Amino acid sequence: MQLMEDVFCRPGPQAGLRPSLSFQKGNFIMRGNKARLSFLALVLACCLAMALSFTTAPSAHAATHSPQTSLLGGLDLKGYCQSLGYLSVKTVGTTYYDWRCIDRNGNNVQFAMRAACQWQYHTLNVIDHTDDFYTATGGKCFGTNGLLGGINARAYCQAHGYADVKLNGNTAYDWVCLGGLFNLNASINMKDACSWMYSNGNVLARFADFYTPTSWQCWA
Repeated sequence: MQLMEDVFCRPGPQAGLRPSLSFQKGNFIMRGNKARLSFLALVLACCLAMALSFTTAPSAHAATHSPQTSLLGGLDLKGYCQSLGYLSVKTVGTTYYDWRCIDRNGNNVQFAMRAACQWQYHTLNVIDHTDDFYTATGGKCFGTNGLLGGINARAYCQAHGYADVKLNGNTAYDWVCLGGLFNLNASINMKDACSWMYSNGNVLARFADFYTPTSWQCWA
């Protein structure tokens, strides 16, 4: 940069030559260098202003907010069943899929948890979710901006140092990463996989059908 070289790297006066000085009321005035010193002060002031602008300007990344789901609350399954004309609700087992509406003849009627969430919170932009399929009472409803997509489990495992991915059963919980440290396998945290896949820490991982292992979805 020629300008910087001119300001900071220019050699001083040659040996044997002395700057032109004049004496006026007890002060020495360096005529040849006065303009140069003023210019140097101006350049330094500009550099300081630029440095301050870089350190105080807000980050564009920090100002960007990723879309995210929001917890709305739990489920009033009895109220939902009664809104459909049924008498009540009950469980016929211990898992998330074991809730049934009861009709007037005592018959059990299956229903969709997501539909119950939509009825309860008066919006279609909602999904049901459970952290534990094997607990019947774990259902919650989340408001959402939309479906991001599925999960590339193989790419996720390989990005984290594993050799491959494998399905060790027939449910959504049966995915593992293969060949990690000491050749050990590791179960996959699907929320982490969604966060990695879509570069968003505020996503929600959800299976559409527990008995379809490939039905994992990422929502925001």
